[in-house]
Amino acid sequence: MNKQTANQPELLAPAGNLNCASAAFQSGADAVYAGVSRFKAREMGDNFSWDDMSRLSAYTKKNNKRFYLTLNTLVKEKELEEFGRLVEKISNLKPDAVIIQDIGVARFLREYFPNIAIHGSTQMGIHNSAGVAAASDMGLERVILERQVTIEELRKICSTGTEIEVFIHGALCCSISGHCLFSSWLGGWSGNRGRCKQPCRRRYHGEEDGSKKSGFFFSTRDFYSLDMLDVLADAGVCSLKIEGRLKKPDYVKSVVSAYRMMLDTPSDLKAATLKEARAVLAGSYGRKWSHGFSTAEDMASLIQYDSAGASGRLAGSVEKTGRNGFEASVIQRLHIGDRIRIQPRSGDEGPSITITKMSRDRVSVKSATKGSSVFIHCDKDVSTRSMIYKIGESSAESVKRPADMPLYDPPLELSLKITASENGLDATASLPDGTELKWRDDETIDPAQNRPLEATTLEEAFAVTRNEQLQASSVKAEITAAADGPGLFIPAGRLKKTRRAFWEWLEKQTAVSEALENKVIDTDFWRENFIADRDSDIYADKKGKPAVFKPHDIKAGVKLPAERINVLDISSFIGGPSRSVTGADGIHELILPFFCPENSLGRLEQMIEEAAERGIRRFRVTSIYQFSLIR
Repeated sequence: MNKQTANQPELLAPAGNLNCASAAFQSGADAVYAGVSRFKAREMGDNFSWDDMSRLSAYTKKNNKRFYLTLNTLVKEKELEEFGRLVEKISNLKPDAVIIQDIGVARFLREYFPNIAIHGSTQMGIHNSAGVAAASDMGLERVILERQVTIEELRKICSTGTEIEVFIHGALCCSISGHCLFSSWLGGWSGNRGRCKQPCRRRYHGEEDGSKKSGFFFSTRDFYSLDMLDVLADAGVCSLKIEGRLKKPDYVKSVVSAYRMMLDTPSDLKAATLKEARAVLAGSYGRKWSHGFSTAEDMASLIQYDSAGASGRLAGSVEKTGRNGFEASVIQRLHIGDRIRIQPRSGDEGPSITITKMSRDRVSVKSATKGSSVFIHCDKDVSTRSMIYKIGESSAESVKRPADMPLYDPPLELSLKITASENGLDATASLPDGTELKWRDDETIDPAQNRPLEATTLEEAFAVTRNEQLQASSVKAEITAAADGPGLFIPAGRLKKTRRAFWEWLEKQTAVSEALENKVIDTDFWRENFIADRDSDIYADKKGKPAVFKPHDIKAGVKLPAERINVLDISSFIGGPSRSVTGADGIHELILPFFCPENSLGRLEQMIEEAAERGIRRFRVTSIYQFSLIR
């Protein structure tokens, strides 16, 4: 676990690639979250190569930072073996945790990769204490809360004891994470498979009371909480997360710098620092800001219906168009590598481009200053009189990548057993292949005069290695002394000297040298166990039949239950204290609401009890939190 103190939560930044990770750490992030090529919630984003991910792992371990890998999509049955092979590679990099959405994946990891810490993605839709409890029961160490949680609710949720992570900056969503089907319905691009096309950012047309309406009715502002960090810390949040794995290094640098500035400022100076931090944050060129769902008043500012995309800073206008681009009148410096958004006067959504080529009088230029005109080359359709907004700066100028970052070389993990007696100290080191190396210090150990030596003191001392390529993954100590005696005592200076002598001896052993040269981490055991479980009846019901029906079962002639099931959806009952399930006759199944605010949990539990008293035994679970209510 990586719990921070209540007064200083972890600052967690997005990393779409190694440059973004470097920008985050150089700007003050404690940790980053990153994705690999598959099974992540941003399939269309940049991918870390395995070498770059290895470099990230090496950097974090050397510099006391952390990195989390995202595996937060739904995984299909036929993909499980491929998923396992990916986790096998990931496990060799020793991430501090993996972030998941699929509860089946949670079981898979616990079963076959129990040493990997698991965090619950916001895609799980967890938004109350019952959901946190259910996630904890599934083996999750941390939960990333849904954005639709108020500060009042957050305080109650943080009291559960499970690590809580919240978003503090970035894109908001007009839907509930993990439940949105907007993109899937409009084109088959599922947000739960990392392929959301963000249809909520488009302009829509409709009619209300006979009057035509047009606007970006689902497009939310960006979440902002520079002035809320103390409140979040006091609530008990352990990690503050910045959204944006599709963002560039300049965005990461600006946002992380601003939040680091506020986190490190003493309370009595925060008011003065806020103005400076806001100015730094303005360099991220995002949308207009909102406090999101923090309070009822804040919710009124969520939607930015009159604007599309990142607002950015006005940088000029389109004077005329050509076959390969357009002529721009510049009012703010533009540079090769900058990103701009072209906003048509019509208000429709315009294209966003990265400037790769500019020219003046047919001569290539790298920049255009205020007051000048320049031809910007692009292959997009652009209309005259459109406004040009700068939404990002040249990444080459914004951050320098750490030079010659080494690949991660996992240490050789050893198990140590230490035994202390009045006749001396014995140590046994067990190598991964089962080889045991024994060492002894014959110097006698004196009886204790005051505080006797404890086993934990020995374990902590011998866990400290002098070579980063050797790691004591487990240390067990035992002290052999007369039960009625005063115990044993080793001065601190002697204990350090003894520890150094042991590790010096161990490094010189031929078996250790050979193990370091031929270091292979065996994680293939998972595949044998997985295949054995898959081919057995472990996932069958009590009658030996499949526990679930699949679409192709119908074609194969499997008979589905024929009886008619009457259901009642009680989503609308939440918040309606006068409504009750006792008035509904002939109901066989209750459909539970996928969203239940913290303050309504008690009311929902009461409804479930009323339904059970009436003989209802079928409850349709639509969200993870419900497992805590119906067991």
